[in-house]
Amino acid sequence: MKHYHFNKITSTNDGAKELLDKENPVFVTADYQTNGRGRNHKNWIGDSKENIYCSIGIQHNERVTLENIVVFQAIGTIAARLAMTEAIGNNIFHLKYPNDVVVKSEEGKLKKICGVLAENGFIGSHCVYSIIGIGINVNQTIFSSELAETATSLKLLGYNLKNDYLLKLLEKYLEDLIKLNHNALFNIWKDELHIEGKEISIIGENEKWMVEKMQEDGRLLLINKENSKKRIYDDGDSIRYPI
Repeated sequence: MKHYHFNKITSTNDGAKELLDKENPVFVTADYQTNGRGRNHKNWIGDSKENIYCSIGIQHNERVTLENIVVFQAIGTIAARLAMTEAIGNNIFHLKYPNDVVVKSEEGKLKKICGVLAENGFIGSHCVYSIIGIGINVNQTIFSSELAETATSLKLLGYNLKNDYLLKLLEKYLEDLIKLNHNALFNIWKDELHIEGKEISIIGENEKWMVEKMQEDGRLLLINKENSKKRIYDDGDSIRYPI
């Protein structure tokens, strides 16, 4: 997998998309992003050289269905958790639906340490490429007031790591995961999330739900704990459940 590094770039997803025309797969990293993106049109902000900003781009040589697409965001999340776990030698990280990596603070509060943004390109109904952007807070110690209560970094957790070391581990896991088929990836993702059977609440609602099943398209089949009504849900930012 060809690796390109930039001192500064708009976003590593943009770089991977541009380079994917001549390299497949391609791995893009940067010291700093001027327009880093997160989910739901949010910005992914971090200081220069303090964190990991990277993307892997993949051109699909075989037909990829809408159900298959969802596992590509899972690749980034799983690889990040495995890389951080190996780097610090401590299994303290958890996947939070759908594509965050979190860690529990001493007070038991979940704090985000890694986020993943998957972007896909289509010709008609066919997905022809996927780009998986990964941001890991490594040595960031100051967060904006908006993020201070919900974000953390390896440095704040007491781990001093070099970005290059963690990147090598991350690249290794990404290369291994993209070789797996859809079913294998989905089963790993489902096992890592361990969300089936858990009670969840939805922000702004009083009803209590249980996750009956995680479907192959990544959406959750919920069942109401009081009246057994069912619904499909996939807004991970709006649900809360025990991890």
